[in-house]
Amino acid sequence: MINFLAPELLHRLKNCRSEHVVKALGRKHCGLRILDTTVGLGRDALILASAGNSVLGLEQNQEVYALLQRELERLRSGSRSKTKSLHLDITFKHCNSIDYLKNTTELFDIIYLDPMFPKSSKSRLVKKEMVWLKSIVGEDDNGVELFNMAMQEASATSRVIIKRPVHGPFINGIKPNYQILGDVNRFDVYKS
Repeated sequence: MINFLAPELLHRLKNCRSEHVVKALGRKHCGLRILDTTVGLGRDALILASAGNSVLGLEQNQEVYALLQRELERLRSGSRSKTKSLHLDITFKHCNSIDYLKNTTELFDIIYLDPMFPKSSKSRLVKKEMVWLKSIVGEDDNGVELFNMAMQEASATSRVIIKRPVHGPFINGIKPNYQILGDVNRFDVYKS
């Protein structure tokens, strides 16, 4: 279910500067240390890394983590014509994000959160990959706690970015400093 060599993802990686998640980083969108606390299928982490950033992606589910590792190795050893221009500084770590934030001494420029979106009353179809991911990792039950911890751990120069449904409520009711809006989702940016 995770495919880092899919043509549409490779296209997004090569054209990463136009991606909303990269625009949410601000003017300085490369050379940053980014902690992706909810790596999931790994797409946003790859896009952030392809923009020239160092990304550490955390995944607490062992099965999803193993798939991410396998796909990263496959991407790095993949067809040279498909991946030769990609120089990705990305690492995946199997751990609980809240525990990691409580215990780390590392500093990051960006702390990125993409918790599972809340259930919607709309009849919009959910992508198969997300149905599969939800069936493995379950519902998001710590998004607010993770957001609060990220805000506490953010240094004076860093930002917390959270991916939300475009019309969804602000997490914990806190309005962001600014937003990057897409058709389906948005990126709420909180400066510390």
